[in-house]
Amino acid sequence: MPPGEGAEARLSGRAKGSRTLRCEKDGHSGSPGHLVRSRHRALRAWREPRTLLLGLFVLTAAFSEGSANDWLAVGMRDGHRAGAGLASATFTVFVAPITLGRWYGTHLVSRYGPVTALRSSGALAVTGLLLLNDGHSTALAFASAAAWGLGTALGFPLGVSAAGRDPLHAAARVSVVSTLGYTAFLAGPPLLGLVGQHTGAQHALSVTAAVIAAGTIGSGVVSSHNSADMPEPNP
Repeated sequence: MPPGEGAEARLSGRAKGSRTLRCEKDGHSGSPGHLVRSRHRALRAWREPRTLLLGLFVLTAAFSEGSANDWLAVGMRDGHRAGAGLASATFTVFVAPITLGRWYGTHLVSRYGPVTALRSSGALAVTGLLLLNDGHSTALAFASAAAWGLGTALGFPLGVSAAGRDPLHAAARVSVVSTLGYTAFLAGPPLLGLVGQHTGAQHALSVTAAVIAAGTIGSGVVSSHNSADMPEPNP
């Protein structure tokens, strides 16, 4: 072998070895054992009680958002006899506080903790929904929609964040939690439509208030999620 080719082969071997060490250090070696452990984590996440409870909590938060996405404007037309423009504006009033809450809600979480923040937010959302259902004033409806939106802001991001707290199991847990959460966007609107056929769209949103209340009661799960529930499987 010519001297130049020998030096090139040695450099190539060192580069491959360095890449292998980096991959093994990061836990992405692609070895059969690593792949088996990854599959075990994904399957075990579906059998972990706290992960499932966290997924149900995120489902309640997604149900709240999905209800407003599909039925808030309809409820304003049906219950408040609002015009199309005013009904659409009510949805804007709902979404804007969600944005503000997700921008600045971290200060509330840092100061009081996620559970207290979620319980306070949930109480605000339920209050807003109940006032929206019972009120007849357009100004009150706007204020109620804003309270509902602000109370909804923190549930989904804090729930998913709790699922990803442990880096080793984050991918498996977040996949379970997000899958359960997004089912609310699929199942929620048809459920409210079914109820709304009998009660009207405005009063059908009382179902959403009950779902938010249930999520608020169970919000303590965001602080108790840890890696002890999912031991590392043997390869």
